[in-house]
Formats: sequence, C-alpha cells, structure tokens
Amino acid sequence: MNGAAESDGCNLVFISTQLNHTVMIRFLLANGGNANQANNFGYTPVHVAAYLGHTTALKILLENGGDANKRSQAGGHTPVFFASMMGRVAALNLLLENDGDANQANNGGITPVFIASQKGHTESIKVLLTHDADVHFLTNKGVTAVWIAAHEGHTDALHTLLKAGADAKTAMFGTLCTLHAAAMQGHLPVVRILAEIWPLPHGPWKMFLMGGGAASELQDYLAPPANRTTRNFLPRLYSKPDMMKEVWKYLHKPQYVDLGQLDDAGESAARVAATGGHADVVELLQGLGVDAGVDMAAPMPGIGGDAEVDSDDTLPASDSDSDDSD
Repeated sequence: MNGAAESDGCNLVFISTQLNHTVMIRFLLANGGNANQANNFGYTPVHVAAYLGHTTALKILLENGGDANKRSQAGGHTPVFFASMMGRVAALNLLLENDGDANQANNGGITPVFIASQKGHTESIKVLLTHDADVHFLTNKGVTAVWIAAHEGHTDALHTLLKAGADAKTAMFGTLCTLHAAAMQGHLPVVRILAEIWPLPHGPWKMFLMGGGAASELQDYLAPPANRTTRNFLPRLYSKPDMMKEVWKYLHKPQYVDLGQLDDAGESAARVAATGGHADVVELLQGLGVDAGVDMAAPMPGIGGDAEVDSDDTLPASDSDSDDSD
C-alpha cells in the first residue's frame, strides 16, 4: 500500500516520513508499502528521514528493507550523505549500523566525510571515522576533506581530520594549498593549528587550561561548561590520565604544513593574507618566519575574490544547517 503518488512522485510512505508520522509509516509498510520507492528525483523515504533527522521513522524504514546506500537520481546522494550533510548524528549512526557506506561519493565525488567537513559537523566526522571513512578521498575537483575544513574555518573538524591522518601539506584546490586557503579567508585559529609548532615560547598552558583556543576534545573533559571560566582544571586533569596524554599531544603538536610553500603566483601564505587585509594572520605567520612581502603599516588592498568549492548544485535546499544533533 504505497497510495497514490503526488505529481512529483511522492507516495504516502514518502509523505508520512516527511511529516514524521511513525504510526502511519508502520501501517503503510505492514500493508504493502515500499520503503525504497523513490519520487521523481530518485529520493526515497530513507533519504527523507536521514535528511530531516527523523530517527524513529528511519529505524522503521530500515527494519522494513530500507536501503541506506540508495543513490538518488538527482546528484547521486545516499541517505548516509544526507545525514552527514545535515549533521544528523543519531540518524547517521543508525544508517552506518545498517550497512551504510561511509565512503560512497555522489556524482561530484563528494563523500560523506567531505560534506560533513565542509559544513563543520565534527561529531558526524567522528562517527564516519569509526566506520572507516577515507580522509584522503579526492573529489572530482581534486579536493580533500582537510582542505575544505580549513577553507571554511572549521577548527574542530580540521583538528579531527588531522588526528585521523589527513595530509594538509599536500592538499590543494587549484593553486591554493591548505595554508594559503586558510590565510586567504583570514581564519586565524585554522592557521594556528596548521602552522604553529607547540610548545610555543610563551608556554600556552594557561590558554589550554582556561579553554581558550583548545580543541573540543580538551573542552569535553572540562565539563560542566559553567566551570570552563574558572581556574580549577588542574585537579580534573590530574585525575584523568588520558586527558594528560591529550594535553601533552596538543602542547607538542607537529607543523602540519610547509610554511615556505608558494602558490603558482609565487606568493607566500602571509602575502595572500596581507592581500586580503588579514593583519592578524600576517602577524602570526611573520612571527613564524614567513615573509609577507608588504609593509604592514601601509593600507592593504582587498583580495578581489575567494576560491569556492561547491558540493553539488543539486543538493536540496535547507532552511538552515543543523548542529550535530538529532
């Protein structure tokens, strides 16, 4: 019992999933409804449940033969891709636990971990990594997840990818390497993650213990959030051996990029930042020995345009991007 379809091919199971009417979904599927019947664009009820984060509806569909890896006609998106794009962590977990493919790319070569990185959905990235997501996968445009995370300024996502072995040194889009992309956009925290070697001369212990600039893994240990502005973190750290290991790793991190790398125009990352008017990034990079090639006291011109990487023109529109929640 799929019911009469609308003009766009959406049947009753599809519409009930959109509206999150789980009782109706159970009834329809028990009476001949098809969890995988697609609309005119190739989207199934499973796509809809994943996109909207309707976890209970999704569970019902999967229990009744719903396909977690069905590719849509429009764009070649899977339900796993949609859950990753929207940051639907519970739905994503459910799909991956039901044979969902963490590495199935859409028609543009965009994988779930890439789109999660572009959107800054760090928790989604972590879930995908536990299911062997490939952080080195190249899109059709030759871009990796670590590059797009740096370009978009998603520090937690970037750090998660780097910890998973993503190579920021060789990642490129056109003439822009990862450091140049972050410098062009003026993403100072990203540039710091990529370019600094810790420990720093001033010893950033206080910064980390107070939560300033610390990555989410550190701050997670320092809950509740109300206490993150206090000075009582040391006893917490000493009581958590694993936490001390994390602090040590952060304070002795490698340099993830080549500071001397030039783009095809022969410009350093500091010069790119200067052209964009990002004085804070220029100051940081100059302090690390990168030549900006400009007088920082003089006015700096605008950059004229940013590099853009579109995931796919066929992605369905959303009123707003969700957080990593269901």
